[in-house]
Amino acid sequence: SSNPDLTGAIEFAASVGGNSILYVARYDRTKPLMDSWNESLAVIRSGLAAAEKHQVKILVENVWAGFLISALDTVRFVDEIDHPWFGSYFDVGNNVRWGVPQHWIELLGPRIGKLDIKEWDERLHRSEGLSKGFASPIGDGTIEWDQVRAALKRIQYQGWATAEVGRANRERLADIAARMDRVLDL
Repeated sequence: SSNPDLTGAIEFAASVGGNSILYVARYDRTKPLMDSWNESLAVIRSGLAAAEKHQVKILVENVWAGFLISALDTVRFVDEIDHPWFGSYFDVGNNVRWGVPQHWIELLGPRIGKLDIKEWDERLHRSEGLSKGFASPIGDGTIEWDQVRAALKRIQYQGWATAEVGRANRERLADIAARMDRVLDL
């Protein structure tokens, strides 16, 4: 959600058995960066009481909004909140545009609440355009999944990993599940 009223999203998640919500930190490029930073912190802080009450974590994702595009900024952002019901929803595929996933994982460490899994293919990005970087199926791109797994092991990650995919039938979903099992070595 990028809705500034996190309480409604938290209550809905709790009502359906969810244990987290994904928050997209807003970045208004017409304002100074620190204004967006402080506004996002305020929105998250406004939802923390509901998060704790309903035991639903607020997790901020590294999206392509031009905000929180370095691991150190993301660490600082999460640490400024410093609350057990707030953390990072780390998107492995989104990360490749600005960094190396395994390096981010090591820096974010226990701040990672959940993983979003999708592939990135630098070859397609360079030959066919930026948006085509996501066209490869999970495991067929240029993400160094062995290094991602090793970093997750080093930080002792034990949480959920979800696939970010478009519409799919059962056959495609089974393929995606098998690919996730392979890249995560499950």
